[in-house]
Amino acid sequence: MKREILEETGVEVEIVKPLCVDEWRPVVRGEQWQVIGIFMLCRTDKTEIRLSEDHDDFRWVTSEELADYAILEGDRRAYELAGQELKQP
Repeated sequence: MKREILEETGVEVEIVKPLCVDEWRPVVRGEQWQVIGIFMLCRTDKTEIRLSEDHDDFRWVTSEELADYAILEGDRRAYELAGQELKQP
């Protein structure tokens, strides 16, 4: 996971802890796929992002701003759990 994050964003992270596992079954090009997401809480001291050519944009958002974005339900759950973790002392 650390290698994938580095390749996709140019950011080295420390994995803090697992948050959750979720599954969804989207239809892609007329075929139903099974997707399993494994979500981890990570930490970095970097804020500069260098996207791979697979991506064209990114945005830092607060937990309050998440409602303004079309986010998969499984992703939304992981973000909410991450927010809860970050609020703990």
